[in-house]
Amino acid sequence: DQPYTRQGMITLHGHWHSLKLPLCGTKTLFETRGNVEMHGKPLAVTWTELETTAPPGSTEIQLRRPVDWKPGDMIVIAASDKVVADCRLDRRDDCQVEERYVKAVDGSVVTLDRPLVFRHLAEELDPHLPAEHCHEHPELCQKTQVRAEVGLLTRNIQVRGSNLEDGSGAAGSEGFGAHLMHADQAQYTYVEFHWMGQAFQMGRYPLHFHLTGLNPAAKVVGCSLHRTFNRGITVHGTHQATLKDNVLYNHLSHGYFIEDGNEHDNVFENNLGMMTHRSLSMLNSDQTPATFWIRNPSNYFRNNHAAGSADFGFWFDTLRQAMHTLQRQF
Repeated sequence: DQPYTRQGMITLHGHWHSLKLPLCGTKTLFETRGNVEMHGKPLAVTWTELETTAPPGSTEIQLRRPVDWKPGDMIVIAASDKVVADCRLDRRDDCQVEERYVKAVDGSVVTLDRPLVFRHLAEELDPHLPAEHCHEHPELCQKTQVRAEVGLLTRNIQVRGSNLEDGSGAAGSEGFGAHLMHADQAQYTYVEFHWMGQAFQMGRYPLHFHLTGLNPAAKVVGCSLHRTFNRGITVHGTHQATLKDNVLYNHLSHGYFIEDGNEHDNVFENNLGMMTHRSLSMLNSDQTPATFWIRNPSNYFRNNHAAGSADFGFWFDTLRQAMHTLQRQF
């Protein structure tokens, strides 16, 4: 009821050779008991789609919904004409996903800080079904929406790992972000997570609900995660959590991640995932990653968008039998 509306930043420090605590590791907020909550300034819209096609050279984009974004906010616009398989985490590429800063907002029209380089599509396609099918099943004859997604990355509260891309850390620290692991209650609303996750290490994910059991109070709502080195949001041995209105962009390996297959009744609603990269040193399946990796269909998935992955958007990689839930180690 009382979100934090000023600017706030938490920076977590460490590198590959930093002292690591047992189980916890380093560069982390690690919760074994209790409750962690962060609540930023609410937003009416965290992501939407283009209303009209934005051609190359555009300095304005027309969105499908009015937004309450502000000058200086960072946004990302999904690619339309090229797959993202050859994109790079450091964005030193010719990928057609484009990052821009907001210069001005007038309802649903957003003015950008610099022109777009590529085309970003917004079209409606007519159904190609016989008239008798449309009469019997009108729901099958709605127009197909082909529209580039636009996600807002900026929040007034930011949790970030120290950036070691300049080589200031120990060898290999360029992919060593922060990780937040929760074995009890946690709630995050309208928080930005940047430079998160620790590459090629199991369990060192940006946001991780770890064996919390039946946990209807757990939620991640309206948050953004970008430049992550090991997944996005992991739901492991946790049930009835809510993930809603989040934006996940530019991440290594699976994005929204259900781990063991015993997880049930979690709600994934209106989340956006964009630019999913392969990881060659995690699970075998991370070599062909999915923005949404789903081990158990006994969860709720509504109105989620996967807007560009090296391989899969949604992957129902279900098990014949769910993995055994391990007892907590703490």
